[in-house]
Amino acid sequence: MKIAAVLTCFNRKSKTLNCIKKLNQQYQNIDIYVCDDASTDFTSEAIEKEYPKVRIIKSNGGLFWSKGMYQGMKSAILEDYDFYLMVNDDVDFYDNMLKTMINSYMLANHSCGIVGSTKSANSDKLTYGGSILQEKWNINKKTLLNPNRNIQQCDFANWNCFLIDRSTIETVGLIDNKYEHGTGDFDYSCRMNKKGIPIYVATDYIGTCDRNTLVNTFSDNNLSRRKRISLLVSKKGLPIKSSFRFYWKNYKLIGIPFWVWMYLRVLMLISLGKNC
Repeated sequence: MKIAAVLTCFNRKSKTLNCIKKLNQQYQNIDIYVCDDASTDFTSEAIEKEYPKVRIIKSNGGLFWSKGMYQGMKSAILEDYDFYLMVNDDVDFYDNMLKTMINSYMLANHSCGIVGSTKSANSDKLTYGGSILQEKWNINKKTLLNPNRNIQQCDFANWNCFLIDRSTIETVGLIDNKYEHGTGDFDYSCRMNKKGIPIYVATDYIGTCDRNTLVNTFSDNNLSRRKRISLLVSKKGLPIKSSFRFYWKNYKLIGIPFWVWMYLRVLMLISLGKNC
């Protein structure tokens, strides 16, 4: 069984090295592909020194997450792997992560995606994983599913830890590289759903990963309204071009009211000086 792990990184050398270390401890036949988006903290040099077998794809910068993952996947598919494991470098994986993911795939007994759930490092709070729509008609309201020792079908998968097989890559393709930063993982979930390829939450937690901080984001009510609005439409916020692409591409006219409402809701909270 051949497995490729794919991740992208930028100036998080210690986290990236820890991620590679934990991946190498999982399984002897795993190849690791890292897209380094022009890190200035010598991430690539440290990887080359400590883990010379890791395949590094170097960019000139400006890729951000979705485009970085696209470059990593593009390199990985040149070889014939059975599985492709998409990961974020800020996840601290448990030693049995890959076993949990593969066993969950075997339980499904057909081509599918398996999303691994993470919890906070300081609590048992679920942070990332697979989510379902709370109401089938409201595409903006999602709820994360807690692992319950069984696989559970979900609608969307965070790519903090996401396993897909060769058949899925052949059917769905690579992550969309038109997104400015995030959203590519949820877009891929929609594409899998349209192709009839289910996504399941793995049976147990696979590691720890704290939620991204709200500090210095559009959700931070300690910032001025003008600053928050600027951050809202930035690449790491909710950039208008990318968010419109997601709603139009996956929902067409049905998605437009939800796209508009998303911004109206956030702007209302900002105007009231509340966290989003």
